[in-house]
Amino acid sequence: MSARVVYFPPEAKYARPAMTLPELSIILVIVVVYVGFSLPAYIVGSRSGVSSPWIAFIPVFGVLIVLLRVIGQSAWLALLALIPYVGGLVLDISGLPSRFRSDTTAPAGGRRRSSSFRFSRGTGTR
Repeated sequence: MSARVVYFPPEAKYARPAMTLPELSIILVIVVVYVGFSLPAYIVGSRSGVSSPWIAFIPVFGVLIVLLRVIGQSAWLALLALIPYVGGLVLDISGLPSRFRSDTTAPAGGRRRSSSFRFSRGTGTR
């Protein structure tokens, strides 16, 4: 008994289209989500004077690096995001003081009072 050889013409291997509609739509959704996250970080970085806001388009850590530079932190802190749970906690704690840079000290009298928003109780005013 001899082995039977099946011959396929060369055009048969190109019978399937390069991409089907579901594959193309998945790629389109991924690109839209990627640009949806990167573009706002790029705009915030360019308006706040970051030296290279184009870094926001680098996948995975680009947005985080630009936003860390905006709040005045080192971009190396983005590596802490690799540590599960601990990295996010350290990033939250390290970003707190610089987020409210102009508003970090309270007046000597204790609580801060806003001049534009005052309450009055009873008949007297404060």
